[in-house]
Amino acid sequence: LSLKDEVESILEKENETTSIQIKIDLLIETLQNELDRQPTFSSLLTTDTFENYEKLSIIYLQSIHQLENELEKTIEQFQDTGLMHQYNNQLSQIKQQIIQIELNIKKHIEHVQQGVIEQNIIQNKVDLIIEDL
Repeated sequence: LSLKDEVESILEKENETTSIQIKIDLLIETLQNELDRQPTFSSLLTTDTFENYEKLSIIYLQSIHQLENELEKTIEQFQDTGLMHQYNNQLSQIKQQIIQIELNIKKHIEHVQQGVIEQNIIQNKVDLIIEDL
């Protein structure tokens, strides 16, 4: 190979690395923004609002995992092991955040579901009392 070919090859690899870095940085930023926007239940407690919250939570977690998988696949494209290691460390921290968010959402869903059950029991008792009157 000529010196010119070697320089072009190096520049091409550098451009590729920069392109991958930009994509990863955007994915990390998007993922962090999504992690900060986790769904919360703030509606009037009904079976319908609970079901909507539960569906929204499932969709939210699916989108988080899609971003996580895309980030993981993009990191694997690196030929620079130093950068790969650095980004894998960030990915590991993000995965820990995702696990914690999943646990929080699961607990919150269970808590709200219990509230719906208790509310339905109370409503049935109220309905029976009204019927007796």
